[in-house]
Amino acid sequence: MQKRRGLFAAALATICACGEEAVQADAPLLVRTADGRVKGFHQGNARVFLGIRFAAAPVGDLRFALPAAPAKWSHTLDATRLSAKCIQTTKKGNPEQAQSEDCLYLNVFAPRSNRSALLPVVVYIHGGGQQTGCSGDFRAGNLASFGEGAVVVVIQYRLNVFGYWLHEPLLSSGTSNLGLQDQLQALRWVQANARAFGGDPGAVMVAGQSSGCSAVGFHLVYRPSWSLYHRAAMMSCAMNDWRPKSGLLADGITLARALGCAGGGSSAAVLPCMRAANATAVFGALLRTPGVKFEPCYNCNEIPTHPLALMRAGQVNRGADIMLGNARYEHGATAAYSAFGLPNSTVTSSQYEQAVGHLVKGNTSTVSAAIARYAPLADKVGYWFALATMNSHSNVVCGQQYQSTWLAALRRNASLFRYVFTHVTGDWPQRFENATHTAGLPYLFRNVSTLDWFLGYRSFNPQESELSDRMAVAWRNFARSGDPNSDAREHKQRSAHAGRAAPLLLPPVVSGWKQFDDAGNFTLVLDYPPKQMQDGTEWFDTNAPFCSFWQKRFIGPFPP
Repeated sequence: MQKRRGLFAAALATICACGEEAVQADAPLLVRTADGRVKGFHQGNARVFLGIRFAAAPVGDLRFALPAAPAKWSHTLDATRLSAKCIQTTKKGNPEQAQSEDCLYLNVFAPRSNRSALLPVVVYIHGGGQQTGCSGDFRAGNLASFGEGAVVVVIQYRLNVFGYWLHEPLLSSGTSNLGLQDQLQALRWVQANARAFGGDPGAVMVAGQSSGCSAVGFHLVYRPSWSLYHRAAMMSCAMNDWRPKSGLLADGITLARALGCAGGGSSAAVLPCMRAANATAVFGALLRTPGVKFEPCYNCNEIPTHPLALMRAGQVNRGADIMLGNARYEHGATAAYSAFGLPNSTVTSSQYEQAVGHLVKGNTSTVSAAIARYAPLADKVGYWFALATMNSHSNVVCGQQYQSTWLAALRRNASLFRYVFTHVTGDWPQRFENATHTAGLPYLFRNVSTLDWFLGYRSFNPQESELSDRMAVAWRNFARSGDPNSDAREHKQRSAHAGRAAPLLLPPVVSGWKQFDDAGNFTLVLDYPPKQMQDGTEWFDTNAPFCSFWQKRFIGPFPP
């Protein structure tokens, strides 16, 4: 009887190991990093390490300073609780995270079981317009442990005034864009520590969505970042959250004046005053100063001009494989919902004209031109979807279409893949009748609760779960090799188990995703149904005339 039980256990272990190049023993929860030991915890099939410091606390004299390496520790760090998130306006997001200026921490997710080879590393940069966002919204254990696995690192970085306040003495000393520099420091940490968690420092993908995607674009054109990653995934951004230094310097003086720091001039007393002020007071001054906003600077120390202009001119990491794409309606559905209510609402022509005027910031000639350009679409689908499409084009979709075209024209020695996410989740309470900004993130992270405070997803049906699995496999494959398609070995493994119960435990294979190039414009449609892989080239080509319209007017994501 004992022998029979042993045989059954061995058989079960063999079935469960299918698709995992793995020895099923648990990998260690106690990990020694370059700075000290950390102890994590198990969550399902993942090992999780929360709240690991990757830079010194940016407080006191380190406020408004470039990130510094953290002090080493001799004790074992308890990595079972989330750190504080960076100071920001929103009260939404993960409720477990308080706010603090001391927020330069990251979370690591890795498979629970040992793997026989080092795994690709995904470094995820959250969005939030450079004003909000936190690591706690992205529990990546399901993504990390699925199939052959990956090591996923979710980082935080300074936001708003703490990340992008600008003052002439800082600029002269080479200090600017601190939020982006925090990300660079995190990438250095990954290179130093990936192996400790089973990750391959030679297969690092930096990925981000929304303003996190814009940050990835920065790292693509910023030379000091190039040696720290090998692939990039840009999800849903037009890279239009950048400002020239003149405006940021003016806002910096205005804020200093509001805080009572030496009258807000350029004297040497301003910076010490700004550093000595209570963090709550600094942020409070920002909130009560209308029109002042701090975002990345595009002609400061890091880059001489707008990153899109650099990309178009060919100053880009030519050795990095790139994947980029967006949701079909992006911010468009949200804008139409805010202006008109639900999609079945009655919308008058005057309401439509007013909404278009708001979109183009009151430019009268552009209002008339935009209404004329989109008139055939409005006649066909109505004002609600016409505005949604218009806003989506001018805000994100066209920006990423031109990024794709420019990158393809460079003929880099690296791959380029493009997608569009079109699926509408079946139980979405905010039904906009099409995919909007962030809609694909719960699918990528294989976690329906991702950004649940905003999206409100409750569950995936079986087909949606399969779509999620395929996305996870594609992103993991891309992080490993620069190709989202499954390799021959994975196809062979899947075929060998066809017709058995075991394939249910195997990750799906991904095939048929062709590269985007200037000859084909292949764009993969991520949806379910009707089938796994669709060619969205027609969708791309249909948008092109509209994108040309917006580019000529330098509205939205296009530098002059």
